[in-house]
Amino acid sequence: LWAVGAARCEGMRTPARDGPTDSSGAAAAGGGGVGGVGCDALAAATARLADIRSAIAALADLPLWMLGQDALLDLTGRVEAVLRSGYGLQVRLAGEVHERGVAGILDVRSAAHLLHQRLAITMADARARVAAATASLPTETPTGDTIQPAAPELIEAIDQGVVSAGHAKVITGCLAAIPDPVDESVRAACRHTLLAEAAERLAAATPPLNYAKQGRLIDLAFWRAPERLLDQPDALVAWARLALAAAGRAAAKRG
Repeated sequence: LWAVGAARCEGMRTPARDGPTDSSGAAAAGGGGVGGVGCDALAAATARLADIRSAIAALADLPLWMLGQDALLDLTGRVEAVLRSGYGLQVRLAGEVHERGVAGILDVRSAAHLLHQRLAITMADARARVAAATASLPTETPTGDTIQPAAPELIEAIDQGVVSAGHAKVITGCLAAIPDPVDESVRAACRHTLLAEAAERLAAATPPLNYAKQGRLIDLAFWRAPERLLDQPDALVAWARLALAAAGRAAAKRG
């Protein structure tokens, strides 16, 4: 995303991390980058967005009435997971706007205010995106050093569709409220617990395993992994780890 500059690309220099940019997004004189790289990145992004729009339109035209109940619910879950993972891109874009200081260049109060104005989203949603980016994405100092994020697991969970935008907002709010003196081991435990709780809430929307007895269904305290994860190994592993953590906490409560 750092390579994407202005909409007007002719003669543009790609903004460098350690070089200033002007109000158009192009690198200022002396900045790094090669002219046209930003245009290539923007063109590639635009083409992929067009593919996504076409795919969504094709899905919307499917004869959904032909699907059985189980297939309908499965497709609903798959679509939800894919669209939820798209929040990761929104977070990355918000993070790039924030890190690049675009709001200051345009004389806007903050990155959240700029997103609120440009995207017509609520201030709460805009702040949540910036907060998620700040918490989960690495940043670079003016000297080129990389500062690792406090909660890299968050963006991974978002990308895999395990955590929704609403969950991410709650998680970043809770992490921000942890007092500074708290050590990293406690912070890590808090992050893990919050992510696991989010995964549990999503899993709760899936019916538990059951069996028929004397004409009625008996629910078990076990849940099947969502079928949409069976062809997504990374997401399945993340879901399984969170599920094991939840099972461990439940066993600890039972003593």
